[in-house]
Amino acid sequence: MAKKNKKYSRSRPDTDGDDIVISGMAGKFPNCKNISEYEYNLYNKCFRLGVLSQDGYCRPFDKDACGYSRSEAINCLFLQRKRDAKRIYASVVYSKTNCDGYKPEGITYPSGNIQRKLLLEFYKEIDLTPNDLGYLEAHCTGTVVGDPEECKAIDSVLCSQRQEPLLVGSVKSNIGHSEPASGICSLVKACFAFETGLIAPNINFTEVKRTIKALAEGRLVVVKDVTPLPKPCIAVNSFGFGGANAHAILKAHPKSKVNYGIPEDNLPRIVTWAGRTEDAVNEIFNGIEKKPLDAEFIGLLQNIQEEEVSGMVFRGYGIFGNNGNQPTKSLVRNVQHYTGLKRPIVWVFSGMGSQWNEMGASLMMIPRFRQSIEISHNTLVPKGLDLINILTSNDPAIYENILHSFVGIASVQIGLTDILRSLNLEPDFIIGHSVGELGCAYADGGVTAEQMILAAYCRGRVSMESKKIRGGMAAVGIGYRAIKNLLPEAIEVACHNSADSCTISGPIDEVRRFVAELKSKDIFAKEVPCSNIAYHSRYIASMGPQLLKYLKEIITQPKTRTAKWLSTSVPRSEWEQTENKLCSAEYHTNNLLHSVLFEETFAELPKNALTIEIAPHGLLGAILKRSMPNGVYIPLTHRGNKNNALFFMTALGKLYENGVMVPVANLYPKVEFPVSRSTPGISSLIRWDHSEDWFVTKYENMKTKASVERVFLINLASDEECMGGHIIDGKILVPATSYLQYVWKTFSLMHHGPSYTDISVEFEEVQFLRATNMSVNGEVELNVMINYGSGHFEITEAGSLVVTGNIREIEKPLAPEIYNFQNESKFPMLAKKDFYKELRLRGYHYNGAFQPVRSARADGLYGTVEWDYNWVTFMDAMLQIQILGTDSRSLLLPTKIRKLRINGIPHFDVINKMDPENRIIDVYVDHKNNRIVAGGIEVIGLHASLVQRRKPPGIPVLEQYEFLPYLPAPEMTLSNAARICVQLALENMSISKVKLVEVDTDGRDNVLAKFIDAIEDLPIVTGEYMYLTDRKIDEIPGIHIENGKVENLSNYHFIVAGGTRGDLNEDVIMNAQKVLVDNGYLLLRERPTTNISNLKLPEQFHLITVIPIDNNEEVFVLLQNISKKLQLQPTVVKVSDSDMKFEWISQVQSAISMKSAVVAYAFNEKHNGLVGLVNCLRKEPDGNLVTCFYIDDPKAPEFNLADPFYSSQFALGLAFNIYRHVSIYICELKYFIIARQLG
Repeated sequence: MAKKNKKYSRSRPDTDGDDIVISGMAGKFPNCKNISEYEYNLYNKCFRLGVLSQDGYCRPFDKDACGYSRSEAINCLFLQRKRDAKRIYASVVYSKTNCDGYKPEGITYPSGNIQRKLLLEFYKEIDLTPNDLGYLEAHCTGTVVGDPEECKAIDSVLCSQRQEPLLVGSVKSNIGHSEPASGICSLVKACFAFETGLIAPNINFTEVKRTIKALAEGRLVVVKDVTPLPKPCIAVNSFGFGGANAHAILKAHPKSKVNYGIPEDNLPRIVTWAGRTEDAVNEIFNGIEKKPLDAEFIGLLQNIQEEEVSGMVFRGYGIFGNNGNQPTKSLVRNVQHYTGLKRPIVWVFSGMGSQWNEMGASLMMIPRFRQSIEISHNTLVPKGLDLINILTSNDPAIYENILHSFVGIASVQIGLTDILRSLNLEPDFIIGHSVGELGCAYADGGVTAEQMILAAYCRGRVSMESKKIRGGMAAVGIGYRAIKNLLPEAIEVACHNSADSCTISGPIDEVRRFVAELKSKDIFAKEVPCSNIAYHSRYIASMGPQLLKYLKEIITQPKTRTAKWLSTSVPRSEWEQTENKLCSAEYHTNNLLHSVLFEETFAELPKNALTIEIAPHGLLGAILKRSMPNGVYIPLTHRGNKNNALFFMTALGKLYENGVMVPVANLYPKVEFPVSRSTPGISSLIRWDHSEDWFVTKYENMKTKASVERVFLINLASDEECMGGHIIDGKILVPATSYLQYVWKTFSLMHHGPSYTDISVEFEEVQFLRATNMSVNGEVELNVMINYGSGHFEITEAGSLVVTGNIREIEKPLAPEIYNFQNESKFPMLAKKDFYKELRLRGYHYNGAFQPVRSARADGLYGTVEWDYNWVTFMDAMLQIQILGTDSRSLLLPTKIRKLRINGIPHFDVINKMDPENRIIDVYVDHKNNRIVAGGIEVIGLHASLVQRRKPPGIPVLEQYEFLPYLPAPEMTLSNAARICVQLALENMSISKVKLVEVDTDGRDNVLAKFIDAIEDLPIVTGEYMYLTDRKIDEIPGIHIENGKVENLSNYHFIVAGGTRGDLNEDVIMNAQKVLVDNGYLLLRERPTTNISNLKLPEQFHLITVIPIDNNEEVFVLLQNISKKLQLQPTVVKVSDSDMKFEWISQVQSAISMKSAVVAYAFNEKHNGLVGLVNCLRKEPDGNLVTCFYIDDPKAPEFNLADPFYSSQFALGLAFNIYRHVSIYICELKYFIIARQLG
């Protein structure tokens, strides 16, 4: 079916019209400038030729046929070899074409003789005969000449060889004549007939055209009603406008749908799906729910998702039950956004305690699990055990037999591992808890399924046979390091679970006594079932030799453990010893006898891992989630769940949502492809993402415009680039790199689409003419214009030109070379905090996402920047490092860039080689060539200009440290007393914003102004102030005043009240604890006549200091709210000048890493920087765990926290405790204001 149209003109060259081929379309249209003219001329020519219907109806075969109506169609066919097909709508038996050539009647006149010749040759070349046809889809268009000629040829060749009439029809009656696309339309109609078994009728048909003998005499019968297809073969004619003829035979797919495709089993079907939008995923699941559960339809959907497609940022899963011939229903479904993060996968095999009756019952419906259990069952039959009964029995006492527990847990772990392996899932790491290391051995390939189940049997057998004490075990809610100093001598820590969890083991009476003691201290403790065996302790040493003997009979040839298997029964320092590298009988015997080092080994795993717990129950869930807060935890089963098969499938769905490709079809009986006829289609369920902004050129614009224009609206409320953190000299400015990203996006839309990061670009001669300020609630409109030919761009804001330059695409992007880099330098590396402190002094107040620099060399020639998929902040960080190298603390802003190359692919090549959790890129600055290079980005010729800074609002101050005693404190001014209170709060709490409220209880003047002065003089620290009073007073700048109740407040650091006496004061004191944060402060303004020693203080507060005020009108009594957190035994570290090996450093590091409190002390050292050291440590992450005692008095007792002299002071929870001359001292920071002289 081919059609050729040539237009000839003396004024222009030949122009191809359109070409059509039967199996697909190959159309070439005139260029877009001439489309309108071409269509108009074509319509006129067709009309003058008389082929168009005057009434707009297309009536093939009808007596009133007078031409066709033109139509449009978009269609396609997918041709595939039959052996590869997943679905077959029709098979192409044979196709053939010929062409009329020259005809005296003209190019448009059909040749019946050439059509007849085509049909004669066609059926001589194949095994089929015209009698095998069930229907013929004719080309007939309703024209006066064309229909009779075609019917005459059909009658002559086909009807003459048939015993019954031939059914005919033409799709043109239904949809009009789509001309170039008409052949495919005919094929689509034939495919519909095969799928449904019904032929669609001709419309606009009333009576046959009597002049066509084959119709009049009944040898050709027009299908005018919905008619069953009598035979599975359909012939299709398609004739071109210029004399090209085509004929093809299609054959139906023979496989018929049986019982709606409903599966024979009752196993729910899981479907995973990814799409660009949430609706795209949900539409698939909605489509499944509209029909009975069709195993073949599900199989097609599962097959599509076996390969990952980029850009599909939403992932979901649905699990659908078998509802007979009624529409299926989803048992579980969920959709969530997928970040694209590929997490390392950890298989965790837990141990004793995960067993429960019927734990394997529902899982047995999964074929692969049942096969695995049957293998383990047959292995244990000679041992006299009925494993299937153990797994499926509803007897609650079934697992009181320790032997049943061991084989039950092991068999379920084998079965679950086998399912995961059948789904092509493999771990990056394997870790086991206690007997769970047998599961590690199987997953690692160290033992077979039979060996594992027999090893578990031996472990249970030894537990029953050996003589041992009556033991007990208990779970405790604190970690090994915290509990080891509290343990009675008879009890051991059997399992190091996590920093806040362990399991203890010992004689049962001792365990119960200790559990009761822990509970009395509000520490979680609970006995766990262990069949009265004190596992992982010295009390089961007698079990070792017998277990070793049994295991050697099973594991006769030990295999080497792979690097995936991280041991929890051997300390990390001993992993490389030869005997510990083997999966041997000795290794597993050691596992039983020694402590489980789960906490230590788990710490070796990547912090963002995806952990899958493989056991009858997710026993370790709470521990794993707390120990890895940035990871994802997924258990495969759950205790007591009557449908663990469904729970397991839900777990598979969650794995898929987190980026793991899961070929879920492997769970079920294999679906044989190609699927049956009438299997529901998928294409109608696909939803497109129309939310992205694709640049599309309008025809009118192409004729009149040479550039493209795009508008960007920017506001901080929907701040994608986090511009709120780009603060320079106190103003939020649009970053220079953000302008360039807008140009990059627009350029990409013009030429490629919205995925701008896929193309590499080069900016040239970029000039930043003025800065654009942003307000918190305002909006900025930037207009980006790019010239098509030259790539010249301009950005305007409110009609004013902001940025100009040129952009072009880099055809072959390469990573920029690094040269003239000075590796060695006398300049130190600055940490992130110091780097941004230096920039802040220069006027750059970056925060949030605009602080990606991790470190930088002080000469500004080298630094490291964190990559967070934000081009704006990353490129801005490159400019920040270059700023550091300028020998000036003046404020500079970029005004010109000669070249900026962004090589996207090389940049991502660098990133993909890095740890996903630690993507740090080096930045190199070359002053000689004025270049900055980082990853795939290169900046050449950056020029920055000096900008006048705003006048600083503050008053310069000098600082001086002094030591003042807590009790008795010296008399001082109100200002200094307020400063002392603020200093104490800040050195004991790591905060940058102080919330302070003063309650007017006795009508005195407030002291908030003094506190404001003390806080505002500090760099970085800010405050929030409130004054509660029922008096009418004038507004106080910076203080919120209201007539309210203190009990309505929360999370305050300071409360100031009038004293302890009086109803109002008592009310404030009573509510203070719930208003204050932990370790918050209550300041009481007592009268000087008050006897402080007889003052009745509230029980929930510690007395910190008493400060007499020099006005002789009041005394500050500072109290601290007692922390509600449990005080555990701290790690005590001595910091001494004589310790030249600095052993105390590792002790402090180790304690902080384990979240353990640290008390550092120095005792009568002549020169010691302990106070400064601790002051620095407390500003680091988890630094609040460190406190110090500085003893500077020869008469003081030796430091020991058990001594009441020190323990009473330690109980106050103060960060700094300095003992000198029989007094405990405050480390005070004094400020001296420098007065400015005017004139």
